Amino acid sequence: MTTVQSVEEPGPVPILIRPPQSARINENESVRFTCHVLAKPPANVTWYINGQPVPNVGELVSPSEKEESEQSIRPHQARFDGLMHHLEMRKCRPDESGQILVIARRSDMPREIVDSSPENSTSATVTLEVVPVQDLRAQLRPVRRSLPEAAPIQAVQIMPAATPSGRIPYFTRPLQPTTVVEGSLADLYVEFESEPSAEIKWFRNGLDISSNPDYKITTTELTSHLVISETFQDDSGTVMVTATNPLGQASTMGVLHVTPAIRLTPVRPVTVGQPPQFLPPLLQDGLFNLGEPVTLESKVIGEPLPEVKWERNGQLIQPTEASYLRRFDEPPFHTLLLCETRPEDAGLYKCIATNPHGQAVCAAQIVVELPPEPVVQPMSPPVILEAPKDITVSETQSVVLQCRVKGTPISNVLHFGLLCVHYEGLIE
Repeated sequence: MTTVQSVEEPGPVPILIRPPQSARINENESVRFTCHVLAKPPANVTWYINGQPVPNVGELVSPSEKEESEQSIRPHQARFDGLMHHLEMRKCRPDESGQILVIARRSDMPREIVDSSPENSTSATVTLEVVPVQDLRAQLRPVRRSLPEAAPIQAVQIMPAATPSGRIPYFTRPLQPTTVVEGSLADLYVEFESEPSAEIKWFRNGLDISSNPDYKITTTELTSHLVISETFQDDSGTVMVTATNPLGQASTMGVLHVTPAIRLTPVRPVTVGQPPQFLPPLLQDGLFNLGEPVTLESKVIGEPLPEVKWERNGQLIQPTEASYLRRFDEPPFHTLLLCETRPEDAGLYKCIATNPHGQAVCAAQIVVELPPEPVVQPMSPPVILEAPKDITVSETQSVVLQCRVKGTPISNVLHFGLLCVHYEGLIE
């Protein structure tokens, strides 16, 4: 019993997991070739008889192709039953002996592109031998008998030609497309069955490499391996394996693709996280009056959470440095509060955030403005520049007496005898 190995999820490149088998039949007998192809989307499968394509059942062809096909392959037809692909040949003639080729092509690309690149298709070739039946009656010659009445001629039964025992080789595991990196080992292998034992040969781009010392080939009764210990780019190409015994021959092909080696440069290990980063609004320079409160607030992020400290003029500000200075830390917000500014509070303030991935700094210049000092004028005694003038008024009548006085400082009250008069600004 033939076993078929499991295949991974198929891709667009067809894989021939069950190839057809060679056949040997007698003249006027029928034969069916069957193969199993995996591809997603389904591949376009075409059968060829001695190089002539066989249309699939239901396939649309031009009138000229139809006439050529009918003349070349007679009543033979190819069909697909949803799982297997079949080639049915009825009443075969000896002149139809030869090569039976099946090609599975990718269906997601134009035909001309597929045919230009061998790795886009897979194929298998088997042989058909149609043994002619000898007609013994053609060899009989009439014989005259002396008897008055000729005896009736007995019918001669024509026996088919003897068929050698055994079966034609076929591959239970066809050759698969292989891709390796330049300089690495490539191992290509096939599995097959044959009775009697088959002779296995390996080819690369059409040349027999079975005896080439650059390739190590190991063959058993059921398997054959081709090993290339160190591959180069010129090893790329189409590899074919043939299995031959007295009853016929089977073959399978696959593409070996050697890609250039990629030289990797050492990369520093990546550490998860991010350095500190200050987010707007950032610290702003400011001018403050003496005694006015000042609030400096920063928003900083990072992974892990950064450690935050404050500096003034390059000196670290301790949380307990002064009672009027307070600090609040509620990540991502960090605040420094000066409840009442003093002259020594002026300077360059920095908020510094640090974690294992780096450091960030945000700074602002704080200026404390002092009140202006009073101007002190020199002292001088008062001098009357213009004395009041005599004036006569009636009883109960108001009177205004004026004089000009100079001196530092000037009192705003002048005494005239027993009268106290307020100063009204007539001073020089």
